[in-house]
Amino acid sequence: MVMSKKHFNILFLVIVLALTMTLAGCDELEKFSAGALDQAGHMVPEEYQDIAVPFEPHLNYITTQELLELYTTATSTERVTYEEYATDWDFVLVDSRPAARYHEGHINGAINIPDADFDKLKDLLPEDKDKKLIFYCGGWHCPLSPSSANKAMNLGYTNVYVYQEGTDHGWNLADTYLVITPEFFKGILTEEYMMDPEQPPLLIIDSRPFASYFKENIPMSIPADNPEPWNSRFSGLAPANKDTLIITYCGGFF
Repeated sequence: MVMSKKHFNILFLVIVLALTMTLAGCDELEKFSAGALDQAGHMVPEEYQDIAVPFEPHLNYITTQELLELYTTATSTERVTYEEYATDWDFVLVDSRPAARYHEGHINGAINIPDADFDKLKDLLPEDKDKKLIFYCGGWHCPLSPSSANKAMNLGYTNVYVYQEGTDHGWNLADTYLVITPEFFKGILTEEYMMDPEQPPLLIIDSRPFASYFKENIPMSIPADNPEPWNSRFSGLAPANKDTLIITYCGGFF
């Protein structure tokens, strides 16, 4: 069969188009594969791959489990304000989210340096440029923590990590808790909040010994001097509504 020049040209165009699409697909696959794994082999979970900020090859990353392991030795009595980190920890945890998000719930021990205000608040970082810094924000989709990590490296810090799972996709799912600040708490203990039907129900637990609770306590709180009240004689107090905002407090930062 003899192919006409017209048919030959059409076939040639089809082959070129198919080849172009194939190469483009390979490029996209290569980009995706590079962005889904970091240099230590950490992988973006499948359910977050469509929204995840790609890993940056020059950055170090830390997982939820690795961060939890750091907390096994992170105990301190030296921290007295939210603007300073615990000097006797082996690492400094930095929340890169806006201040409002930090106030309403952050990982225990973290200081707040919003990425947008990094240059203004960079003096909150330790003087020791070899100190381990861990930046986090809202989750796999959030670009703030890697942005802050890059800024810290540009300042000369040599031991910088990104906790990309963050609050929403890591810490909140790890059977642990977030810390609120007095500013957020004061906003809850208002008539406006308590009378708002759109707000979740509230339960406040005083975890101090009963003698301390009896002397003074936060309004609406109940005494439950046990670190795991739902596994003790207080188990009947566990709210049936799983959306209940549960706030526990004791006598200080740690």
